[in-house]
Amino acid sequence: MGGYGSGRNGYKVLTSRKMSLDIRTLKRKGYLNPGMHFSWYWKMNNGQEAGSINICTGNDGLSLNYKLRNNEGGWQTIETLVELDWTSCHFGSRRPWFLCPRCSKRVAILYGGKYFNCRNCHCLAYPSENESQTDRLYRKVWKLREQLNAPINMTRPILFKPKGMHWSTFIRLTDKAHQLESQIYSEIGCQFRIK
Repeated sequence: MGGYGSGRNGYKVLTSRKMSLDIRTLKRKGYLNPGMHFSWYWKMNNGQEAGSINICTGNDGLSLNYKLRNNEGGWQTIETLVELDWTSCHFGSRRPWFLCPRCSKRVAILYGGKYFNCRNCHCLAYPSENESQTDRLYRKVWKLREQLNAPINMTRPILFKPKGMHWSTFIRLTDKAHQLESQIYSEIGCQFRIK
């Protein structure tokens, strides 16, 4: 059917495992004004610092300055210029974008490595790309149950309509959650069926 390399032959590194720099967050915090100098930090789940970067903003880009440990155990200083692009929004404001230093693609998030590049240049995958069919069903059910203010545990019934939700919406979402739960149970049953 497909040629060499077609299909899902392996898993890529996930975007969630890389340090990322999001232009929307920088804009929201007011860090894109020309002439600003600031440091950006990433933390691990235990609260310890995972990495940091010094950023200087210019009129048309950002200068990223950071250190990496090289193969010999020493530190290598890397300075990269990331250009910015701006697009007009409907109500008069402008939206910023990073231009990937490697491929010049307009992106909202750059991912760290030796250099900060876009997801495609780092060959990264979103976590949802590595999910099985059953994992996707679980994620959909959990999202619906969250909307319904119901426990995520599927063995617990959905009893109460959230305040402010129309009854027709509540019934529709509850029915959808029950359909997805039935699909999960049949998928699990197929996995354990003796052949």
